[in-house]
Amino acid sequence: MISRPSSVVGINDCTGFQTSDVGRAIRLLGADGFWRWAKVTARTSMTVVTVQLYGHALPDLSPIIRWRLGTFVPGRYVQSGSLYEERLAFSRKFSVYASQTGDFDNFATGEKDTDALEFVQAGGGQANDITWVAESDGALIIGTLGGVRALSGSGIDEALTPSSFKNRRSRTFGCAPLRPVDAGQSFLYVTRSRKSIAELTQNATGRFTSDDVGQISEHIPKKGVVELAFQTDPDPLLWFPLGNGELGGYTHQPSQDVRGMHIHQIAGSFAGSNWAIVESAVVTPGQDGNDDLWLIVKRTIGGVTRRYIEIKTVPFEYAAIEDAFEVDCGLTYSGAAVNVVSGLDHLEGQAVDVLAGGKVYKGLTVASGQVMLPGGATAAKWQVGLGYQSEANTLELDVGGRDGSIVGRRKKVAKLILSLLETDIAGLQVQSFIRGRWEQVRIPSVVAPGAMAKLFTGNVEVPIDDSWEGQGRVKIRHVNPTPCTIRAMTPVFDAEP
Repeated sequence: MISRPSSVVGINDCTGFQTSDVGRAIRLLGADGFWRWAKVTARTSMTVVTVQLYGHALPDLSPIIRWRLGTFVPGRYVQSGSLYEERLAFSRKFSVYASQTGDFDNFATGEKDTDALEFVQAGGGQANDITWVAESDGALIIGTLGGVRALSGSGIDEALTPSSFKNRRSRTFGCAPLRPVDAGQSFLYVTRSRKSIAELTQNATGRFTSDDVGQISEHIPKKGVVELAFQTDPDPLLWFPLGNGELGGYTHQPSQDVRGMHIHQIAGSFAGSNWAIVESAVVTPGQDGNDDLWLIVKRTIGGVTRRYIEIKTVPFEYAAIEDAFEVDCGLTYSGAAVNVVSGLDHLEGQAVDVLAGGKVYKGLTVASGQVMLPGGATAAKWQVGLGYQSEANTLELDVGGRDGSIVGRRKKVAKLILSLLETDIAGLQVQSFIRGRWEQVRIPSVVAPGAMAKLFTGNVEVPIDDSWEGQGRVKIRHVNPTPCTIRAMTPVFDAEP
């Protein structure tokens, strides 16, 4: 079949047919009112192409005045995609394209329920670019620069088809072009500014609403969210690399009313930053039943920029101290008791922390890809890598006094009661926000012989040298490559009446 348009108007922005159009689909409306589709097999000129017709033949050879070139062509690629109701859906600019049911390669539109469909996303007086599409219960969720919309069948539990659809508007924030994550009971997505994270939930009537979860610690996402990755096991956690290279985290367990943001500086350095740069994060199912968090981390090693693929280990629980892996960019050695381990070329010249045979060695230097224990010590199991500090800063004390809240009144913390789980207290320290001295947590009865780390579970009281000029705030840090889990902290303090 030969196609001969009367002019180049309307063809490739009025430039006519191009050689790149060979293989491209064409939709044709026949004289009987039904759409067919064809494929360009050859190009003769800007107004002449040869096409092969698929499906039903045309009813006659009368001129066709309604037709259009297919969307999927080199240089005009789709922007996001998702599976929905056994269809493969894509988006580009304002439009959503869904394949035929069960045939992910067939995007030939039609009027049958199983035919592919094309939907132009507009509503509410706006036509916003689509940034992502995602599958949800009962709807294809469409994130746009103006907000989130839901595309579904026109009735309750009715399938989305070319003749049955509805486009619902939601009271939501505009969306950044970053793929959202399914957090079980809701979706988490990045707002248009990339400086906040919103939670998208569906109510009993099927309507979608969203709230800004970053309000609890808004200073963290304001550094600019780069990507989202959601971890289900062992704990529900959202991970998001930030624009300054830090790794943000959001503990998300709404059923238990547990929500909290935290920030992580991966050990190492790059350019002007005092931490390594996390460029990307993704979560995959792990072989041990837990989800694995994979990171692409950029560092300066020996004056050279290097990128490493690293996997975050699961939290330490109910294991031997020798098995605790609490270092960054590290490796494990297990075998005969030795004084030197090798294979550390990726950390050449770096100062590393070592947990060897349950003993802590800090600030050892990697030379020729090796690290040696001082004093001729040997160990059968080593954990070697870049050391880091875990830190927590409390907020101003806010409790009820005899005549109301004590916020703004002078306070002095005398001691802190910590509830610990499997914690190496030798690396745990506490400090007042006002005074500069770190108080070492000490329990003589749990200090192991031979400098071997020992784990403690229970409550411990730590005296603090505080000042009346403060707000009752304290700092806590753990500096060893060993486990530390603080379940609760209770300040003992005096305050102005």
